[in-house]
Amino acid sequence: MGKRILLPLTAALLLTGCSSMQHIENGSSINETQPTTTAPAQTTAPPPATTAAPVTTMSPEQAVTQCSPQELLALGASLYDDACNMLAAFRGAVYPTDPARTADRPTDQAKGLLVTADSVHTPADVQAAFDALFTKDVPYKAEDYYFEADGRLYAVVPDTPADPSYSGTELTDVRVEGSRVDFTAVSYYTDPETGEELPTRTAVFSLIAEEDGWKTAALALPY
Repeated sequence: MGKRILLPLTAALLLTGCSSMQHIENGSSINETQPTTTAPAQTTAPPPATTAAPVTTMSPEQAVTQCSPQELLALGASLYDDACNMLAAFRGAVYPTDPARTADRPTDQAKGLLVTADSVHTPADVQAAFDALFTKDVPYKAEDYYFEADGRLYAVVPDTPADPSYSGTELTDVRVEGSRVDFTAVSYYTDPETGEELPTRTAVFSLIAEEDGWKTAALALPY
C-alpha cells in the first residue's frame, strides 16, 4: 500500500454538493475551461447580455445532505486509504529524516531520526499539522512520536511493523448526522503463507465536513 500523503478535499465539494465530486477527485476545477471555438462574424447586433445568477455558498451540512448514499460511499472510499496512510505516518516518520543522524530520547532512550523538513521544528508543529487533518476525537500526541534534542527535532523509529496479513477494507454502509458522515469499515486479512482467509475486523470510519474540507473524526488503523 503506497504512502499517499494527501487527505483533505478542497472546499469546492462543500460549496457545490456531490454533483461535482468527479471533477474534484480528478483534480479538475469545478468551472473547467471549455475548448475555444471561433464564432462566425456578427451580421446582426448581438442579443442583450444577461447577468449570471450569483453562486450560493452552502454550509458543510447542506453539502452533505445533497450527496446520495452511493456518492458518500465513493467519497469515503477515496479518502479512507489516505487517512490510514496519514495516521500511520504521523505515528512514524511522516516528515523526511536523515537516518545517519540520530539521537536518544531522554525519557526512555528510544532512538530518533533527525527530521530534515523545514516546515516543522518542534512536536507542537507536528501536532498542529495533525490537528489540521483530524479532529480531537482521533487520539494523538505528537510528543509520543517526536522529541527535541540539541535544538533539533527527531522522529522516534517505529517498533511495530504493519500487519502483513492485511489485504484491504470495504466501506459497507453510511450514516449521516449533520455534517458528520459515519461509515462501517470491514477489513479483510489473508494468511501471507497459506493464503487462507482470516477473520474480518469491523470499525467505524467518520468524516466531518468543514468549511475548508474534510477532517477524519474516527479511524482505527486496520494494520
